[in-house]
Order: sequence, then C-alpha cells, then structure tokens
Amino acid sequence: MIESERLMQTARGEEYFDIYEGKAVVDGEEYVIPVLVGDGIPESILGLQWLKLLPLAVDFGTGVLTLG
Repeated sequence: MIESERLMQTARGEEYFDIYEGKAVVDGEEYVIPVLVGDGIPESILGLQWLKLLPLAVDFGTGVLTLG
C-alpha cells in the first residue's frame, strides 16, 4: 500500500481510495503503476499512468484491451 484513504472526485461524488503499487509485465518489460481500490467499486482501477507509458486501445465488441 502506498497511501490510505485518499479523497478523490468520481462521477458519483467524492470517494475515498486506498492506493497500492501495482506491477505488470508487458512484452517482457515491467511497469509500476498505481492501483486504486475503493469501497463499493467492484474492480480495482489501474491509474491513468498507463496512458503516460503506453498507448491504450479498447475494442468492446470483441472484449479486447490492447496496451502497447
């Protein structure tokens, strides 16, 4: 855990999030990114740091997310 109970603005208003250090390997290269976790949010949120490192493409029709 990097930080606990950070107050952030969301579409539902202000929410508290815990921030963890996440590590992912893409094409053999390791990246460290923040992962946000909050009460009432069913999935962890990978921070926008991905968009600073790699291009992101989402194809909802096929269910494919491409990072890189």
